Amino acid sequence: MSLDLGLPPPRQRSDNLFFCLLAGPDDAARTTALARSLCLQHGVTGQLQAANRLHVSLCSLGKHAGLSPWLLNIATRAGGAVTAAPFELTFDRFVSFRSRDRQPLVLLCDGGKAELMALQHQLGAALGAVGLNISSRACFEPHCTLLYGRSSVPATRLEQPVTWRVRELALVHSLVGQGIYLHPGRWPLLC
Repeated sequence: MSLDLGLPPPRQRSDNLFFCLLAGPDDAARTTALARSLCLQHGVTGQLQAANRLHVSLCSLGKHAGLSPWLLNIATRAGGAVTAAPFELTFDRFVSFRSRDRQPLVLLCDGGKAELMALQHQLGAALGAVGLNISSRACFEPHCTLLYGRSSVPATRLEQPVTWRVRELALVHSLVGQGIYLHPGRWPLLC
């Protein structure tokens, strides 16, 4: 028996699998309003990220042509092994990251960064325990991408920081270039 989701065959799409912290509905609404305001104030143009796609990446499991059941299985096992308490993540500044063809406008955080980094470290250990060793990035800068624009904005402090209440770890299967995020795993932060 086959389940047809209306998706193109694997060799015609690129699948990206990653762990992240998703913005809750209220946090996403505040973040989107802030993004619109920043664009107006600084003359930045580009397509804003959809509110339901706002996130802070923790760990990429790579891009694939099709998604292997083996990879999905070990990723969900690792996600289920992570235990952490909810915490607040406060974005207090924004900047455009440098890129060859487009300039991502991102929010950066200091408040909650230690908890986020501890969660990322624990996730890396859980992935290693199920046989998937992911190299950690020493220069990792936690951020939330608001949009990809053509102009650059220097690092600037926010007058009104935006705080997210982080309540869960999410595994996202992104269909690259289609704007589709599927959620094969979500684990509440409880302890």
